[in-house]
Amino acid sequence: MRIPWYIYAPLGLLVTFLTLYLCIKDTDTVTPPSTEITAESIKTWREDNPSIRNTKLNDIPPVAPKPKPEPPKPDPKPAAPEPEPKPTPVVKIPVTSPSLSFLVQRNLTTAQLTAYAEHMLKNGNPQLARIAYERVIDCAKGIKEDDRELAASAISKLVNKTPLWNPDPSVRRKITLSITINEKHQAPAETLIPHLEKLIFDASDGMLNPSIKLTSTAAPLSSLAIVNGASPVRFNIKDSSGVSPKIYAALYNAIRNKNNQSQTLITIPPLPTHITSQQALQTYITRLAWVNAAK
Repeated sequence: MRIPWYIYAPLGLLVTFLTLYLCIKDTDTVTPPSTEITAESIKTWREDNPSIRNTKLNDIPPVAPKPKPEPPKPDPKPAAPEPEPKPTPVVKIPVTSPSLSFLVQRNLTTAQLTAYAEHMLKNGNPQLARIAYERVIDCAKGIKEDDRELAASAISKLVNKTPLWNPDPSVRRKITLSITINEKHQAPAETLIPHLEKLIFDASDGMLNPSIKLTSTAAPLSSLAIVNGASPVRFNIKDSSGVSPKIYAALYNAIRNKNNQSQTLITIPPLPTHITSQQALQTYITRLAWVNAAK
């Protein structure tokens, strides 16, 4: 027989609630348990769990924190190199007036000659300073092009501070130049001759008495030669504006060739490119080189 739901549903709820009431009607669920009851419960629980019966939480050593890694120390900066001390002047001031070849055979370095020149300037002796800078140009040991540029610049500043080396016309050497010029450029070449003679006199500091012979030619190439000197220097002039630079450059190379072929004490460097050939004749050709070219 099928029991209707409106009968079994109320009966099931009634049985459930009646069972719960009978189980907890005498239980105090509000008052906390006493210390004795709690201890008894723990003892009973530990008896049922022997593996952790004697465990004491306070005996567990604390875990030490991991030390923080120290930041990497920066590499120490390399110590700056100490500046090299300037060499002290190695040559004393001569008792008598020096010759133009003074300091040539001393075998001095650029640094030593520069230090000597600076020392002479501080002691009010620009003439000896100029000689030292000339030795940087033509015979310094271990010379570099930058050193020559600095020395040439110093020489150009000392020219007006030093008296004429040889004021006596009777003891001047004669130097004769022969210039063969293409006939198209003879007129500007003739105009240049007096300026060229004055440049030689001034650059040699009164040591030379120049004489220049000008000849025209129909040949395309022109030439300049030191009479009784080295082979002539040949050059080509394209237009009249190139007459002066070409002749000045040819004169520089003629003086250089004569010095480098005739003796070994000094060496004249190639024609510099950072200044004009006229300026090079006044600074890169030393007074001693001018004298040697006239021998």
